[in-house]
Amino acid sequence: MRRRKAFTLIELMIVVVIVAILAASAYPIYRSVVSRAYEAEVLSGISLFRTAQRMYRAEYGRYGTQADLENGDLLGGDDYRDMKYVNYSDYGFSATAADTYTIEWDGDIDGYKYDKLTMDQTGNIGRIE
Repeated sequence: MRRRKAFTLIELMIVVVIVAILAASAYPIYRSVVSRAYEAEVLSGISLFRTAQRMYRAEYGRYGTQADLENGDLLGGDDYRDMKYVNYSDYGFSATAADTYTIEWDGDIDGYKYDKLTMDQTGNIGRIE
């Protein structure tokens, strides 16, 4: 009698279990990479505000309000049109004195671990989970 060459059910089940273990271990890595991509885009948006503030201060000797930046054509919603996850409206800005300011992102991205990011005039970034 000739023996057929084929996989047994046990061999196939072992392969399925190995693939499931690999998939389960890859998911946290994927989530971490996605979260870093979100953070890079949020920080890129904050950097646009920071650059606009530096330009405004170079011209006027003080930091401006968000309206000052918009009216001076240093910053606006069009600067954020290529961003996929963040919008201009997600950012808030306050200049508390002529030499201090805080930029705040308070957006909502599914799966992103931070609820809020802030940056002050020294470049210090605050993360609130």
